Amino acid sequence: MGRIQNETEFKRLVLEHFNHCPPQQQQIAEYVLEHLQEVPFLSIPDLAKRSGVSEATIVRFAKTLNYPGFTSLKQDLVQILKDRIEKPESTQANTAEHETLFGNIARQEIRNIENSLEKTDWKRILAACERLAAADSIYSFGLGISFTLAELMTYHLVQIGLRASTLPSNFTSPLEILVTMRPQDCLVVFSLPPYSKAPIELLRYAKERNIHTLAVTDKHTSPAGQIADNSLVAQTQNMLFTNALAATTVLINTVSTEIAMHHGARSIQAINWLNRIFQEDNNLVT
Repeated sequence: MGRIQNETEFKRLVLEHFNHCPPQQQQIAEYVLEHLQEVPFLSIPDLAKRSGVSEATIVRFAKTLNYPGFTSLKQDLVQILKDRIEKPESTQANTAEHETLFGNIARQEIRNIENSLEKTDWKRILAACERLAAADSIYSFGLGISFTLAELMTYHLVQIGLRASTLPSNFTSPLEILVTMRPQDCLVVFSLPPYSKAPIELLRYAKERNIHTLAVTDKHTSPAGQIADNSLVAQTQNMLFTNALAATTVLINTVSTEIAMHHGARSIQAINWLNRIFQEDNNLVT
């Protein structure tokens, strides 16, 4: 078959064959469509593990799409991503041919926020807020860019009067971090692709100690999402092979605002105290 020219053509190809595929191939088809930026960098064993299908199913799926094998399918996806970076497609019909990179990135972030909003399970958010508000102490953890998100979560929670801190990553074993945690506490783990092992191990150990766990991740079926007591998701699609963060920061803001609105006494006290600090601190320029 001839080379697929763009993402739209590839999606059309998959959808044309989708209804004729057996359930397992439909499962891998859905995974590929949802992770087009990730699949080109996965081996067949890795993709099989993440999608929950067998390695043989992945090969059969590629052949169903008239590829000689999965490697050829990956080559098309790599080229699609390369073309997308070098010459981004317009996301709106009236966009000028030479639109700015800033505009493309901004629209991608907006899509992430809108898609996350459409998939939001408000009951999960409310349950998470109740647990966080009731916890004696809240510990946030993440590696890489997820560490920045963990710090942002801690900042937001402290601002509304909750006892929160960010766990360090310089430990020998996740068990070291859990030594001082109690069942009355809550552990919030940020886990975005590619998923690191340490946050997942930390969730497992925390659950063994009856510590409530919350995962902030890109999908409920992620490794962290499957282990944690509750999970909140935000889409992180990006033009590059990294995670976009706008939707996750909106989610963090939503959680802290919901807690502040419905657990007002402690939040008001914290805000008043912070205002006093701002007024008295000579190091701040107002």
